[in-house]
Amino acid sequence: MSKESEFWDLYYQEFDKYWDDFKQSSEYEQVMTLFLGRKTMIKTAVENMLNFVLYDTPKPIDQWKFSDIKPVRSSFHYLYRNKSTNKNYRLIVTDLTVVRYWLQWLTEIGALHIEYRFIENLFKDEIAFYTRYDYFRDYETSCEAEVSSNKSAEKRRIEQKSARKNARKQSAKTGMEKALTGHTRKNSKKISKPAIITDKADRLAKEDRLLNEMDSELLKLIKAFENDPKWRIFTQQFESEYIETLITRIADKMSFTFHEDPDQWDEEGFQETLKWRFALEMNYFLDELPGVAQILQNFLTFEGEVGYLKPAKAESLKQALIKILPKVKATLSDEANFESEKRLVLGMRRAGIDEQKDWDLMDQFIEDYNVARQTARAAEGRAFFPEIVYMPALKYKKLAHSRQGYSKQIATKVHNEILARAWQLWSTHQEWYHKYKQAQIVDYIVDLGDLIYARYLQTPKQWQLKDFAGVLPDFVKQLSPADVAVFKLVWTTLLDTLAKNGSLEPAIAYDVARLVQETSVIGIKPTSSNI
Repeated sequence: MSKESEFWDLYYQEFDKYWDDFKQSSEYEQVMTLFLGRKTMIKTAVENMLNFVLYDTPKPIDQWKFSDIKPVRSSFHYLYRNKSTNKNYRLIVTDLTVVRYWLQWLTEIGALHIEYRFIENLFKDEIAFYTRYDYFRDYETSCEAEVSSNKSAEKRRIEQKSARKNARKQSAKTGMEKALTGHTRKNSKKISKPAIITDKADRLAKEDRLLNEMDSELLKLIKAFENDPKWRIFTQQFESEYIETLITRIADKMSFTFHEDPDQWDEEGFQETLKWRFALEMNYFLDELPGVAQILQNFLTFEGEVGYLKPAKAESLKQALIKILPKVKATLSDEANFESEKRLVLGMRRAGIDEQKDWDLMDQFIEDYNVARQTARAAEGRAFFPEIVYMPALKYKKLAHSRQGYSKQIATKVHNEILARAWQLWSTHQEWYHKYKQAQIVDYIVDLGDLIYARYLQTPKQWQLKDFAGVLPDFVKQLSPADVAVFKLVWTTLLDTLAKNGSLEPAIAYDVARLVQETSVIGIKPTSSNI
């Protein structure tokens, strides 16, 4: 059997094995709702995903690794590279979103043996990039716009056909009159030509240009807001890029969906946009909702003060925000809307387990929870994949759990925040792919970040030179000379990135980078291999 035949046999085997069951899942219902019931588009995305992965790694889905599916983003990009830019990015975002839901379902039923936490965050950065920079602001809005455009085009086609038919009738009637009377009617109506239809590409280009101008102006406004001493006490609670993303995504959706002029924003539409955005942001950390809401209220006040919004409009939007908060909190507090991991954590709290101290009880609870869940799913004839609470390494938890002020929730959040930065760093340095292992790069970043919080309770926003000075020597001593070189490369690159994007004060970032270089030199012990 040829290699091509083997590929297609495996392709159809894997597709047929899972597709019908996937169509019965809640994940399929979600993407159907998200993309207005476009079954063909959803199926095509899954087929493309299978094609890309199996072509490079011809093995069944239950043998896939995370490294097999991560490169798919670039494959989708190349697939659509010949399309117009706007359409290109919309298709990429659509396919990546469908694929992520499909992989989540495969993980849930136990067909894909990759930890759910990896799949849950898969393509998140890529989708944010394409969404942010090509104005694919909102999947549902984009689909509605395209459906509306198709309906308008069909309506214009029917009108043009009718106009041509009437023109032929009128021409025939006029010719008959001329033949009978010997002259043409002077007052006969001239059949007007169908109106010239504006090219869709021109319309999209204009739309993109307007949004780009608005974004540029809005980003300048956000920077001024963050640097204003009056509001600094609130803005410093969150990273600069988080505030920028939060505000620009809300503004983009409002402008793209409702109106281009902020002074004409509708309060009801603003509330719908806030519900959409808060549902994305606050799934796990509902306790942050008041702080984020306060940031938005302050920003609206600031917009009114500097004249970006009329004061009356700024105040009406603030009131709309205040009014919607109880409904948002109720929705996000409803257990029916919880992710499975959040339900597990809630169960531990109800059982009276102290997550900061009762490590053994917590592990036993998770084990019992998984056994009960496995039994229930088996009774329904469904596969099972154990629930995992993603936490910092146990050695760091034990180091810090007795420390006053230590919070397991914050430790988990810090861990995942640093992990996201590590993944982003890896994905943006493709020259590393053939030299190093992804796990090696990620572990160097995450382990040191966990250690700093465990020892000093410092989050990435609070990192100081003294924190690194206290942990780097011992950390580097554990590494081999070859690993020290990689460690130095990874951390100096990360610190340079954090300094450039404003996530860490440049002076602190460069001081720490210098310390990393100095410690790396000291940490290399003379051996026969490096003398």
